[in-house]
Amino acid sequence: MKNDWDDLMKLVDKNEIDKIVEIYKEMEEKEYEYFTDKLIYEIGTTENCGHRNTIAIALGDLGCNKAINTIIEVINMPKNRKCIGSLIYALENLDCENEVKSILHVLFDGNYEAKYNTYCLFVEKFHKMKEEDKEECKKLIEKEKEKIEETLDLIEKIEENIFS
Repeated sequence: MKNDWDDLMKLVDKNEIDKIVEIYKEMEEKEYEYFTDKLIYEIGTTENCGHRNTIAIALGDLGCNKAINTIIEVINMPKNRKCIGSLIYALENLDCENEVKSILHVLFDGNYEAKYNTYCLFVEKFHKMKEEDKEECKKLIEKEKEKIEETLDLIEKIEENIFS
């Protein structure tokens, strides 16, 4: 299996997501589980953002719910703030509605890609979320909206009093 792993990682290096998915669809269950565990471990440990993104998207395309917790953990690591958009995108094909609230903060403090993908994920999963999670998300959004409005008020005052 070592050679198979090396071949799989070569496809990861080349961002060959479709080929990875094709290979996975041909695997027997034992092999599938073995490589899935290794790829999930790779997501959580690699410093290579490209590898992490490719693997996450491939596992997302395969509907590999086993990867959800690791992807969420990596998204929430402060060191990864600037390269999480693809990880969030990968969650869209997974049954992660119970986890969305744990990354909702990205909607307010991520880069544009991460914010947009969080928005899309939230819209996609909201109807499947537990009622208490929906309420918690609504409260967080309202709180963040108030902060944004306060900041906008101050910016308007600066424009009125200093720039005009």
